[in-house]
Amino acid sequence: MLLPVIVVLIVLLGCTGDTAGEDTMRLTEADNGKAITVYPNGEFTINLESNPTTGYMWAVVEIDEEVLEVVKNDYFADPSPEMITGTGGREEYQFRGIKPGECVLTMHYRRSWEPDDPDGEFSVTVKVE
Repeated sequence: MLLPVIVVLIVLLGCTGDTAGEDTMRLTEADNGKAITVYPNGEFTINLESNPTTGYMWAVVEIDEEVLEVVKNDYFADPSPEMITGTGGREEYQFRGIKPGECVLTMHYRRSWEPDDPDGEFSVTVKVE
């Protein structure tokens, strides 16, 4: 009789919803135009192809800073065995939900001196709840 109770407790403990050990949601070019949901203080990353040696980088152009914040932005160059200058890579932005709400997050791939002439756009609707 004690064994079924122990099994039920183990199952229930495994379903607590604790996300501390889970990976952060990671979005790529394939997620452009989609909608996602995160918890307050929940984080996600957007990882996009980039080549800053050409002057182009991703820039956040639309965000509701009361709902969502940029945590950090990093660039990771692709491995180049010949150490060739100008090799592209990936830019990764990390975001955090601040408080419940919804916003459109839009990023442009552009040169800083040509802000009105983006070469690409990435957009996602983010719901924080």
